[in-house]
Amino acid sequence: MSLFSSTAFASALAAVEAVPTRVASVACDQHVVPVVFAAGRPVLDRVWLDYLEPSTDPMLTPEVFVRYVPRLVVGKVSAEHWLAHLAPTAERRLLRAAPTLDFSHFGTWEEVEASIRAKRSGLVKTAERLARKAERELGPVTFTPADPDEAAFEQLLQWKRLHYQRTGVGDPLAVPANIELMRWLFRSGTLEHATVRFGERFAAGIALVRRSGRVYYWLPSYDTELSTWSPGNLVLLRSIRHAYASGEQEYDFMIGDEDYKWYFATDVRLVGPVGTMPVVRRARRLAGSAKRRLLAATPSGGSAEA
Repeated sequence: MSLFSSTAFASALAAVEAVPTRVASVACDQHVVPVVFAAGRPVLDRVWLDYLEPSTDPMLTPEVFVRYVPRLVVGKVSAEHWLAHLAPTAERRLLRAAPTLDFSHFGTWEEVEASIRAKRSGLVKTAERLARKAERELGPVTFTPADPDEAAFEQLLQWKRLHYQRTGVGDPLAVPANIELMRWLFRSGTLEHATVRFGERFAAGIALVRRSGRVYYWLPSYDTELSTWSPGNLVLLRSIRHAYASGEQEYDFMIGDEDYKWYFATDVRLVGPVGTMPVVRRARRLAGSAKRRLLAATPSGGSAEA
């Protein structure tokens, strides 16, 4: 069952949106999918909902039929297979990647590190060298896997908002209900905040949720004034190592094919739409694809009139 169809998320939505919630199942195109119902309706598409997963329980009975689920896990392949064979045609096939690091491929932490080094040779070594440099110049480097400091979590949210604004991808945390959802998950203990501090200064953090042997990676950000010491890489590496040492089965990077995720990923969940896409949504998607093709065909991605 997906994190986003869990009782923890149902409780969070009930608290933030002040509506009754429960977990039940829907059917769509031969899939039975556990989901959260809020105010009597299935929650299938929110900006924070990365993906849903179909049930593997043959006895699970769906409560209602829905015509469309926008982001459902439809398969799983190796990271190598995705990059070599699926990535080039993924957009046309409406597939998205959710990279994950599956620890079952490894017998020791040293094997995990060797896998990372094979994909990005200097990443681990450089991160630890910069950590030692930070120790000398800024003070002790401290990693805290579940930091209870609310002020630090608020700072993480603000850094993330600034990142959204810099990159121009839209700011989902500008919606009050979305940021309150993050706060509720943190205060309830559902969401953990992994942090790195340089001396007394909060340098980088990641919001993480642990569920059924899987660590979900969410909202990574860092103090850009400290970028010389790469605190973002450090907190990521140390949180992965902590997950492995804690006996977790995988570290799920969720949807997104940012380059750095492939330095760690062993496998990929294939996420795509299931059912009949609404006409308005289909038109919006086609318009977006046409715009991306135009930008790709224009030098430097600039205006076609430049």
